[in-house]
Amino acid sequence: MSKINRYHGLILEGNGFYNRQEYEKSAKQYEKAGQWAIEHSLNKDKIKEAFRLAIISWISACKMDNVFRILEKENFNNKFEILNESYTKIEMMVNHLVNNNKMEQTSGDELLEKVKQKLKEIKPLTPSTTDVKPFSGKEVLKKIQEVLQRKNF
Repeated sequence: MSKINRYHGLILEGNGFYNRQEYEKSAKQYEKAGQWAIEHSLNKDKIKEAFRLAIISWISACKMDNVFRILEKENFNNKFEILNESYTKIEMMVNHLVNNNKMEQTSGDELLEKVKQKLKEIKPLTPSTTDVKPFSGKEVLKKIQEVLQRKNF
């Protein structure tokens, strides 16, 4: 089996989980595909695709801590583009949690503000932004965990 066929097989398995609304399983499968693509030196677009799908799945599973874990841990380019593309889905997740009384509106607003801050901090550096302070995803993860613990989520 060729490398590209193996990669596509992993992605298809993730798609199956996602279509059955098994978001955690799909996210793990997409992460596996992303790691496999890195280990086998596949095209950078394939790596980005796998992690983008993993992030979308984690958002669908309402597990933002895993989104930030991927953004902090994984070594791939285009993190800014992936998070930026996912922002609307994050807003939808927050609205869903607030509407179902699983998150307070102020906590949802705080989470969205943290995502906006993360976008600013991971944006590719340009000469005018070389003095940007490095971001610690631990701060965001801690805040998310506090919010989820308060709501027993």
